[in-house]
Amino acid sequence: MEVKKKQKACPHCKGTFPIDKFIGRSGKVLTKCQKCSNSRYCQHGKQRYECYQCKGNLAIARVMVNAANYSDRQCNRPKGDLSVEAVLKLLDTITKCPQCDCDFQYINRHQSNGVTIQRIDNSKTHTIDNCTLWCQKCNQRDGNAWKYRTKP
Repeated sequence: MEVKKKQKACPHCKGTFPIDKFIGRSGKVLTKCQKCSNSRYCQHGKQRYECYQCKGNLAIARVMVNAANYSDRQCNRPKGDLSVEAVLKLLDTITKCPQCDCDFQYINRHQSNGVTIQRIDNSKTHTIDNCTLWCQKCNQRDGNAWKYRTKP
């Protein structure tokens, strides 16, 4: 008579494995299977730290603030007061591009309808009062041809 090993489901990859696959090298009990615990990539095929589907709006906001700060440094502009909390508030309130009215998508921000930070006045740095959200397509167009407008 064969004894079956107890099985456990990995909440990350949804696979079912023997219990011994949930014990790490140090003997510590893992919440995910060994493969998922040691992997740099998530189930969406992206590196864990940058997967927007896994991390949600917080990861998007962090990336956007870091990119804005990097842009300001590259152009020798003073550091703005843009924070992750401010970008999260923008992400919660603005769901469509104010220029072309397309719905934002957050998974691949480099596509034409991907959400980006846009400075309202390009002569100023990235600050809370000087930023809004635009889609990638509108953000890459000539800034002089596209004036910031709010919906009535």
